[in-house]
Amino acid sequence: MEFRQLEALKLIIDTGSFSAAAKQMGVTQPSVSSQISALEREFGCRLLTRQPGRAIPTETGRALYRYAEEILALRDKAIATYGSHREMSGTITIAASSIPYQFVLPVLTAQFSLQYPDARFHLAGGDSTSAAALVLAEKADLGMVGTLPPSPKLLCEPIMEDELMVLAPAQPPYTQWQQQPVPVEDILAAPFVAREEGSGTWAEVEHYLTHQGYEGGALRVVTRMDNPDAIIKAVEQGLGITMLSSLAASEYMRGGRVLALPLAGGPVKRKLYLIRRKDKTLSAITEAFARFAARRTNRA
Repeated sequence: MEFRQLEALKLIIDTGSFSAAAKQMGVTQPSVSSQISALEREFGCRLLTRQPGRAIPTETGRALYRYAEEILALRDKAIATYGSHREMSGTITIAASSIPYQFVLPVLTAQFSLQYPDARFHLAGGDSTSAAALVLAEKADLGMVGTLPPSPKLLCEPIMEDELMVLAPAQPPYTQWQQQPVPVEDILAAPFVAREEGSGTWAEVEHYLTHQGYEGGALRVVTRMDNPDAIIKAVEQGLGITMLSSLAASEYMRGGRVLALPLAGGPVKRKLYLIRRKDKTLSAITEAFARFAARRTNRA
């Protein structure tokens, strides 16, 4: 039994619905549902009766609600009494793939430090595969990745959505592509600047091509780079086109330095995940950051 599971139960009963509880917690509705399912497995019975648009507590659910109120009140009292001391300081180690490492975590860590000035961070950059490996090896407390890791040992919470965009040099012939969504055949015919294999971005590019009836090998890859800024600068100089995160491209798009082109078949969206080991108890400061990150990113 965990605090966040009791928080989910209490808020569902208070608000009457999973969606309202998820909104107050700053997480997704599936995340709240998984917390309740875990509680129900632990107690071996239903705690809530699901009905269209609302949730009603069972007799056991009402009894546990009263205990949850007491437990959470005691937790809050302990944090208020001791949270500003040793327990709310220390180093938080986070492994991240390149997009959250460069464009999400710098903002989150700065904002968190305003509330917890004794927090220290160690950030390890890489791709989604290597970030998940560091969390599994307990060399990082948390991870932030763009691809859902396959390991059953990890708890993976979707915390924000990102969109892949086709980026091209702001010069002919690519300026003509702005008139209509770019067919996949035009993307395959153009020189392509790709992310490294193992990155979440490259996995999503391959996923998109598969849905269009092609493979990643069909692209005319002229070079691979593991740094999003380097890729966009190469595109800006005319080396080729790319598909990259809107988080990475926003600054270049605002300045008109590259073209953001509509993609045939609609937008390609993906989720960014906050990951942790299921069996690892996090320090108070790390747990506080995990809750903070989920609230801030889901609000964005």
